[in-house]
Amino acid sequence: MEIYCTRPGCQSPVNSIPDIDENISLEETEQKYCAACGMPLILDRRFLPVRPLSRGHLERLFRAQSCVPL
Repeated sequence: MEIYCTRPGCQSPVNSIPDIDENISLEETEQKYCAACGMPLILDRRFLPVRPLSRGHLERLFRAQSCVPL
């Protein structure tokens, strides 16, 4: 699965994480980090930034996928 780094200045924000897929629960998953800048990729042990929606000077907006069962 491709997961995006949320750090605005990251030079290579796309990370391919093969052991995470759309059906995995992140509660028990070890944190993954951006290969380029070291930023944590799993947000709040629940969300995966899966697609950028917009980018400004100091911010980026992402579509995120929740991976915790309700």
